[in-house]
Amino acid sequence: MIITKLEYSENVFGRQWKLKSTDLSMHNLIIGLNATGKTRSLNAILDLRLCIMKSIIYSSFMKNSQRSWDIEFLDTQITPPVKYVYKLILSEIQVELEEFKNDERVLIKREKDNGQIFSESTKKMIDFSPPEKELTVNVRRDKKEFPFLEKLWSWADEFRSLNFTQFSPHFVMYKDTLERFNQDLVIASLELILNIKRMDALIADFTNIGYPIKNIEVIKIPNGDSFINVNEESLGFNTSQGYMSQGMLRALSTIIIVEAFLIRNTPYTLVIDDIGEGLDFERSSKLTKLIMGKLKDTKIQLIAASNDRFLINAVDITSLNILERTGHTVESYNYFNNKEMFDEFSLTGLNNFDLLTGKMYKEWDNN
Repeated sequence: MIITKLEYSENVFGRQWKLKSTDLSMHNLIIGLNATGKTRSLNAILDLRLCIMKSIIYSSFMKNSQRSWDIEFLDTQITPPVKYVYKLILSEIQVELEEFKNDERVLIKREKDNGQIFSESTKKMIDFSPPEKELTVNVRRDKKEFPFLEKLWSWADEFRSLNFTQFSPHFVMYKDTLERFNQDLVIASLELILNIKRMDALIADFTNIGYPIKNIEVIKIPNGDSFINVNEESLGFNTSQGYMSQGMLRALSTIIIVEAFLIRNTPYTLVIDDIGEGLDFERSSKLTKLIMGKLKDTKIQLIAASNDRFLINAVDITSLNILERTGHTVESYNYFNNKEMFDEFSLTGLNNFDLLTGKMYKEWDNN
């Protein structure tokens, strides 16, 4: 499944924040000024995934807080595609409300520990009483009886997130952190590419964005960890990841992971925060265009964000989500909720950055 609409709100220690309903397509670039809410919007998706996978530390994540998700999914693996809507309200560590429905019927309707769930065998809603601190998908999975829960689980299981603000050339030294997860993901992806002899494509992509290299390899060290070496054309020796710039390693890691996803040919949701971080504009733009191009016509949904507003020229106008914050409320402007404005702008011959600077995504001065 892919996400087609996201609405989220939170109240943490009395501090409110809300993302109004935001449309998403297969490939998305979220742009906005600093402190607009780009990372927070991505984290809303990531946090839901963690809840579904039971990977979240509820005691710290939910303390003195209430969080609410209203998400639309589209199951594109069947014909015709089916829309699902999932609503969840968590207060502290308790499920206050959980609803799940598709185009045809309500599948879950629950408040706290009382609810009903649709039974595939009886074709009726049946009563159930889940633990207040557990999502339904965590306690009632059954492929035959409740197949719709498998769709939620599969979406979460086929989800990968890269946060470049927490990505360092030296992350090989850290254990049990997001950096460690990123490291393992990159190494596993690179080993897959090596095993099926797709290294030439990887080298060509990295060269095309401005890093001419001749070879990439994985080096194993005695304690079981691994790190990456690259052989740059302009140097007479290998460069290990500890000596790479952050921008270089982040770009290489992104290309490696995307190439591995393409090899697997499996539906994925890939979330990248601060895409192109640490790169100059030319390389950042080339990287963004490369990733968007490689993912075109695939089963992979990309949701990326960047502080670099010039990257707006690297993507199609239909992929843009421009965020604006007023107080504690964030609103998104995109092709789907403001189609007339975007279509009219596309006829002007101006580049996408003019759409942003002139605020033509929400206002149009006919003069």
